[in-house]
Amino acid sequence: MQHEAIKVILKLLSWRPDLNLMVILVAGLCVIYRAEDIWHHRQLIDLSNTSLVSQANAAPEQKPETPATSEKSTSDNKAAPPAVTTEKADKAAAAEKKTEFDPLNLDENQVKILKAMAKKEGDTTIADDRAELVKKEEIAKIAESKILDQITQLEEVRKDIKETKDALTKQEQMNVAQMVKIYETMKPEEAAAIFNKLEITALSQIVKAMNPKKAGVIMAVMDEAKVRTVTLVMLEDSQTKLAIKAQQKEKPKETNK
Repeated sequence: MQHEAIKVILKLLSWRPDLNLMVILVAGLCVIYRAEDIWHHRQLIDLSNTSLVSQANAAPEQKPETPATSEKSTSDNKAAPPAVTTEKADKAAAAEKKTEFDPLNLDENQVKILKAMAKKEGDTTIADDRAELVKKEEIAKIAESKILDQITQLEEVRKDIKETKDALTKQEQMNVAQMVKIYETMKPEEAAAIFNKLEITALSQIVKAMNPKKAGVIMAVMDEAKVRTVTLVMLEDSQTKLAIKAQQKEKPKETNK
């Protein structure tokens, strides 16, 4: 039909008709084409409906229950408990899901409580500070014990040094006493010749330990410069000893005050 309409329009165009006539013809052609399309779709819809109805009619009708089918139904009913158990299991699973923790279902108070608990559990500064203090105390105790050990060792070393010094001074005193005896038995001129060559410290110690009369006889024949030097050294030593003794006497008075 469309082809025939197109042929008619082409023939009319070949005749060179008026423009108004052409518009009318084209509009009529469009209307005819649209009507044919609608008719075609309607036929397709009718065919689909008839196919659905035929399928529904083709379904087998439900047969009436016979004794055998009733027995099967009773047996099916007897075997139904597993379905009931599955329903119970589903209900239990649903209940478990409800009891599970869901952060979206928390109210404001529960959120505050959870935040406070988390802060309390996460706040370990106090425990850390206590551990640090305990650690520092242990280190201080160890350092104190080491210092006490070192002080004890130093006291022992000091004691040993003092004992060694006392032993040396005693030995020196014995040596000086022996030398004094030797020089006292010598002639004054011989002893004076040796004294003139001795070092001033050793000479002053020997002269102080000698008998004053014998020392005077020897110093009378010694070199005058040497005698003057020995005299000054001996005076300085005596003044130093006197000053030390005076200080030692003043210390107890200050402590009593």
